[in-house]
Amino acid sequence: PQRQAPPAPAARPAPRPAPNFSDMDDDIPF
Repeated sequence: PQRQAPPAPAARPAPRPAPNFSDMDDDIPF
């Protein structure tokens, strides 16, 4: 008998961008 492939794992949500980027952009004095 053929083995059925295990169900695919649920897709994980995309990770949030690192807060450093936002803070850096805000901190840039330009």
